[in-house]
Amino acid sequence: HLTGDEAEAALKAANLGHLAPIFYGGEQGLDLVVQEGGRSVVNPQAPIAQEIVGYLKAREQYGERVTGRDLEQHFTGVGYGWDLEVLKLVLAVLLRAGAIEVTHQGRRFHNAQDPQCRTPLTSNPAFRNAGFAPREVIDLRMLTTAVRQYEELTGDEVDVEESAIAEALKRFAAGEAQRLAPVQARLEARALPPNAVTVGSKW
Repeated sequence: HLTGDEAEAALKAANLGHLAPIFYGGEQGLDLVVQEGGRSVVNPQAPIAQEIVGYLKAREQYGERVTGRDLEQHFTGVGYGWDLEVLKLVLAVLLRAGAIEVTHQGRRFHNAQDPQCRTPLTSNPAFRNAGFAPREVIDLRMLTTAVRQYEELTGDEVDVEESAIAEALKRFAAGEAQRLAPVQARLEARALPPNAVTVGSKW
């Protein structure tokens, strides 16, 4: 019972608690989204996700490039018989989890927050020509620790995902750099080194 927009929803959703039933557990679900510490998080360890990652790793060991067409032929054919939309939505979850990277039109994507990464997972022609490769997944415990420390530092919430944490840290660093710009300008105006400022200085 798929509508065809599940892969895009998996990449765009700000709240993983409101996706189609197929993403969750139960008889109609694939366990692609689970609860961790009261949050809905992507689950690259779901059996169906591990089946795809195992295939990608096996092909990678032989130095072979895997395209969407290869994945389609393997997983929709005899032995699996998956629907193409199921294959794409699982790949979307793996991309969001940082477990795979996608190459499309000469660009390599491993950040699910980049809108351009959606094309090879929502357009069948683009999907078949795109390349897919496994990536080393950051442990969920480490991601959870990073989220907790970020929230303690900034007071803001962030999803327990590699790309979301990375983007949040980039924004935080950019804001800090902007906040310190006047100090940097005063240092340069006085030809002082960056370490010249001390607590209580009246320069």
